[in-house]
Parts: sequence; C-alpha cells; structure tokens
Amino acid sequence: MTVPNAFHESAKKASAIIHAATPLSYSNFLEEIIKPVSIIEENVLDAAAASPTVKRLIITGSIVSTFKIPDELAVGKTISEKDWNSLTLEQGVENVFNAYAYSKTISEQEAWAYMEEKKPSFELVYLLAPSIIGKSIQPGAKLNRQHLGGTGGFYRGLFDVETPGWQFPYYM
Repeated sequence: MTVPNAFHESAKKASAIIHAATPLSYSNFLEEIIKPVSIIEENVLDAAAASPTVKRLIITGSIVSTFKIPDELAVGKTISEKDWNSLTLEQGVENVFNAYAYSKTISEQEAWAYMEEKKPSFELVYLLAPSIIGKSIQPGAKLNRQHLGGTGGFYRGLFDVETPGWQFPYYM
C-alpha cells in the first residue's frame, strides 16, 4: 500500500473508496507505523483525485486522533473537529499505542491539508471509530496472548491481567 500509485487502477471506475487499513508493529514504530500510515493515506488521496469517477473517499480514522489517552479520556471535555491529540513525534515513538495514536493524528491532519491545498473534486469523510473488532489481515501478523493487537490488546489490558492497567479506573 506504500508503493506509489498502489490504488490508482482500483480507483479508476469507483464512485467511492473506503479505506480501513493501518499497519501495526511492535518495534521500529517510526518506520513501521508512523511513516507508512501517512504514505498510504496520501496514495489513497492521490488515487481518488486521479479518478474521474470518485465522488467520496471515506477513511476510517480513530478517536485517538482527537485527544490523549489516558490523560484526556474522562475529563468531561466536549471534543470537536478542532481538537487534535497533542502527542509529539518523540512521544509517538515511545510505544505501540503512542505510535498508533500519533500516526492516526498526523495522517488525518495531512489529509485535511491535502484537501485544502489541492481542492480535489471528491468529498473526504473521516469516521473516527472508538473501536474496531476483527481479525488482523496484516501479512506476517503473529498475534499471541501477550500481543493481541488493536482492540483485543486493549481489552486484554483491561480485563485479563492480575493487576489492572491504566484503563481499569476509567471503566469501573
């Protein structure tokens, strides 16, 4: 998905594109999560812009692009389209959760900047999902009990531990 023009052929006759993929990794977060997410989304945007038929591009983002977890999770703040997660790149490369949150934040910001700058003829919609459940189809993904990935990893940290992690107090 990071190869230039990866989506152009598929987009040629499409009226809409739904993009719902993001790479995950447990190491080298900058090269395996953060950089690829931005490249993939730019490739999808370019394919939609090059297509004479695409009217709408829907990208599955994440609510983690709007606020910092756990710091801002239960503070009673109303979140709007003007709110962004304040993670820095330095924080983004500290662990897999930060890498995911940072990559989702920066790639969405870049997508809106793309729309503002290039003014393509299609509509961009971001769905900020709070949770997506399903089997990983990422090639080479070797999930195990300690590394379930995504939502499964979140729920494991919430319920399947001897000492509850940071999530527990917010869901009691």
